[in-house]
Amino acid sequence: MKRTMSLFLFLFVFVLAFPVMGQQRKFLYPAKFVCGTSIELVDPLGPGVYKTLINVLNPTEQEITIRKKIVQEGKVGTFSDIRIGLNGVFDFACEDIFPDTVPVPAPSKNGFAVIKSDVELAVWAVYTTITPAVTTAPATGAAPGPQVVRIEPIIIGVNAAPASTKLMFNFNAVGSTLNTGIAIANVSDELGSPTTGGITFRLFPTGASPLTVTSTLLTSKQLGSGVNPDGTLSPGSTFAVLLSELLQAVEASESFTGYILADCDFPKAKGINFIADRGFSDFAQGYQALDITSAQ
Repeated sequence: MKRTMSLFLFLFVFVLAFPVMGQQRKFLYPAKFVCGTSIELVDPLGPGVYKTLINVLNPTEQEITIRKKIVQEGKVGTFSDIRIGLNGVFDFACEDIFPDTVPVPAPSKNGFAVIKSDVELAVWAVYTTITPAVTTAPATGAAPGPQVVRIEPIIIGVNAAPASTKLMFNFNAVGSTLNTGIAIANVSDELGSPTTGGITFRLFPTGASPLTVTSTLLTSKQLGSGVNPDGTLSPGSTFAVLLSELLQAVEASESFTGYILADCDFPKAKGINFIADRGFSDFAQGYQALDITSAQ
């Protein structure tokens, strides 16, 4: 047992050392703003007072960090980080864009508030114009109101990580003299989108019916090590198990040759296996699992 645990400690380090491949997509929201007082014949806009309010909703169930900068003609600001809680809202108006100008700049100023995020957001801009000509309600009785515009994202990075991963261990063996060790790492935190999720193993023994070991079984049968009490694997964690344990969990014969699929409910899982003698004193073979997610 001590030798086996030493092997898995090696597996932990080896799997986590695999580089995270692929480009993560980013969401870029260019929200137009117009702020200040427009003076006729001096300002390109018509006369009036222009106000902009930009609302940003984090629709996810986790706290996120977005980046914001202000861009005007001939002037590009720098990004600043803003934290938004789960299902939280962040908004800013002309007074936040031009804090040194009270109450609003004159002549008016316009540009873009550029918002960058690793997750998709709901971004809306609310535009209000108060013109000298509109001092009373129109004849219809409808008072002039703000214009609300949804800001659509520009998606950067075409190789976005999918929400889950399918790993294939193409040869595994258990017998009187052989056993296979399997390790899977959750490296979704390295992608900027940490995700906790379960693992379902599907075993395909040669010449026999497939077997399934769910994430629930991993905990109820106390299989391997590394998962949470609910059978999920947290970001930055590694699950390690013997194939013989998986077979015992479904009361199958401990005689197995074939391939294994691992369905991981988190992006960019990494896996490795080692086939060795029963005592894990000599290695026979070891390889990195194939990521076949894109082949689905």
